Amino acid sequence: MEKKQKNLRDYALVVNIVCIIAILISVIILLSAIIDRSAPMYAGWHKEDLSSFEKYKLDVLSQTNEDGAYTPSDTELMKMYEAAKTEHVNRVLHDTFRTSLIAGLVLLVTLVIFIYHWKQYLIYRKDFEAGKKT
Repeated sequence: MEKKQKNLRDYALVVNIVCIIAILISVIILLSAIIDRSAPMYAGWHKEDLSSFEKYKLDVLSQTNEDGAYTPSDTELMKMYEAAKTEHVNRVLHDTFRTSLIAGLVLLVTLVIFIYHWKQYLIYRKDFEAGKKT
């Protein structure tokens, strides 16, 4: 019986260690999503530099000059820049919402599993120590 109690206690302890690792990973992912959501223009990756209209214009014009294609006017470039910026921000907001939701659910489930197994570990340890004293 003592061996079974020891095995159960060890099992609960291993599950708790795995839960702690999962909790740490979930918290890191959640914090990363919160940081990206607070500054969506600087999150993720985009083909052209969207930090300013001038940089965007240089990127687009350098691409069109290489191809020898049509060169858009400043008004068209401004519309393209605003559309690219809006699309980038919307994509980042969607990605961070999805990531936050998944990380939050994983965190919640892992916490429930951790609390249950921690209580079981304490019970098994108490029973094991009581069995040793008799």
